[in-house]
Amino acid sequence: MAAIPYALQLFSVRDALTSDPAATLARVKEIGYDHVELASLAGQSATEFKRGLDTAGLGCASCHVEYAACEEDIAAAIGDCHTLGVSWAVIPWLSKEENPTTGDWVARAEAMAGFGQAFKDEGITLCYHNHHHEFDA
Repeated sequence: MAAIPYALQLFSVRDALTSDPAATLARVKEIGYDHVELASLAGQSATEFKRGLDTAGLGCASCHVEYAACEEDIAAAIGDCHTLGVSWAVIPWLSKEENPTTGDWVARAEAMAGFGQAFKDEGITLCYHNHHHEFDA
């Protein structure tokens, strides 16, 4: 198994990224990062964002993929991961308000297991970024 590179989670510079993606990516490279994890595409397509990463000399270690994107068009979500060149994708958030009961969380987990298989079939590992509220149900 290949080592996952150190990467800057672009959520930490989301405001700058939204305002000026090219300059932000260039600065990320300048301060010493070779890889990033995407929290969003800053309003760009995966192809446009990949072009910006390439221009800045950055690799993409992993990217966030919204649960809704998997539910609505999993082939497109997987396609974006391929475009970005990632082998790790992360569902970053499910809200407590949308999942008030343990049963709701179990149903989401079962759906994510199906999403995960679809990603796995395409050579991508799907993960979930947990938070404290998932344990309150």
